[in-house]
Amino acid sequence: MVWRRIALYTGAVAFAVCAQAVVVFALRVPNGIVYCGFVFAPLLTALVYACVWADTAQKRPPQMAVWERALERSWAVILIDLAVSFVQITGAGGFRTGDLSDAFIGLAILIMSATFVFADASATLDEMPVWWLVPGALWRSVQACLNGIVFGRAITIVALSIACGFLQDPIYALLQSAHVANADFWASIPLDDATVPPIAALTALVYRDATRPAGERGAEAS
Repeated sequence: MVWRRIALYTGAVAFAVCAQAVVVFALRVPNGIVYCGFVFAPLLTALVYACVWADTAQKRPPQMAVWERALERSWAVILIDLAVSFVQITGAGGFRTGDLSDAFIGLAILIMSATFVFADASATLDEMPVWWLVPGALWRSVQACLNGIVFGRAITIVALSIACGFLQDPIYALLQSAHVANADFWASIPLDDATVPPIAALTALVYRDATRPAGERGAEAS
């Protein structure tokens, strides 16, 4: 699924990195790296979901419909990702303290956050009224995770996202030792953006498979 649109995703990632560099270095927005992470990564995510929406449709829509889908649902993806990221950052923070009780609490928070991992995918893939988009997507994500197999996959996706985040520390240390300017930007933004397409595509496909009628899955398996 990712390879089919590798040129599009590569261009989108490169554009996102350049746009964030403009915000941080040219416009010098205070805390620009943080704010960019809450906007550009979800926009990339919405684009990937819209592509999966088109590629898995019974009748593939035109490319313009993909862009329209991504843009009209991006606001919901931004809000959902902001909320879920806050929960995941809180949970991951428990492991950084070195305290065993904090680690257990952090683990519990991360496990809970896994039930929301399909929410932004639902917000893009599913047909819902605009006013119900965010709460409906969160509820459908929780419903999908009531299946033990799907929930296990959700935890795996969360673990992948966190593992990519932990890679930033050694990259930052390496860039610092090499005296690279703005190491905090180059250690985080390109990595964050580059990992969006594969993780988002995986998330969307797992959600699509989890929410298909049992009859369709059985027919496909046969």
